[in-house]
Amino acid sequence: MKKGHLQFISNDDIHYTINEIFNIIFIKSSMITRSTLDDIDGFLNRLSECHDVDSVINLLCNRMNDLGFAKAAYWLRWPSKPEKPHIILTSYPEEFVSHYQAQNYGTHDMVGRYATNANLPFSWQTIGQRYPITRQQKIIFHDSQSVGIKEGASVPIHGPNLTKATFSVAGDLPTGEFQQLFAYHRHEIHLLATGAHERLMMLGLGNLDPIKPLTSRETEVILWISRGLTYGQIGERLGIQDDTIKKHMQSIFDKLGATNGPHAAAIAIIHGIIVP
Repeated sequence: MKKGHLQFISNDDIHYTINEIFNIIFIKSSMITRSTLDDIDGFLNRLSECHDVDSVINLLCNRMNDLGFAKAAYWLRWPSKPEKPHIILTSYPEEFVSHYQAQNYGTHDMVGRYATNANLPFSWQTIGQRYPITRQQKIIFHDSQSVGIKEGASVPIHGPNLTKATFSVAGDLPTGEFQQLFAYHRHEIHLLATGAHERLMMLGLGNLDPIKPLTSRETEVILWISRGLTYGQIGERLGIQDDTIKKHMQSIFDKLGATNGPHAAAIAIIHGIIVP
């Protein structure tokens, strides 16, 4: 073989230059990338059809499950406004979420601290490379493992304004297998999670400023709106005219800072005004 000229010889004595090999790999990689981008585009289109918080989170968590991640969590917070309550939307076991909140783990969880100062997806294994793992964090990791959250990784999301969100995937896969799976899908997860975050912001999830209380009638109206009823159907149930329903809805929009029915319903759900 001459210096500077590489050949790969198969058993059938077929010769490929390095450029030919590169072209084959590039074409196959391009096909995979195009397919992945089409999947992401389809997911974002489905997000635009989601009109409530649960639909967005369910769509995102189901997609993560398809990728091989059994558990996922979306965590919204305002580091510059610690008085604002954190929002956790997750497929984690309910008993663990309740325990997490009761123990005020969100204040101590280093995943959020790391995400606040990061821009790219990261494995929880790397947190100790930047910060000393605290005793409290060791307790959080220990409690997480008891419900099958043995390995995890997160995507940091910044904005709009002062909001900070963290989307995490987790499971009980062996460390090496989990890390390999996350490394393969991390950029796709980043795009999907950012798209879901954007949709949640459009639905009013980030609007947790104090709101004016709704009257009992307004609460009834927005409850039925959240369940998909029309003004006419609501009027029949409550024994009032369509024009009265419209007046109630305008008052609801003003009090909640909403622009339409689905937006108002999402804000009412977030604030615990109604349970759809």
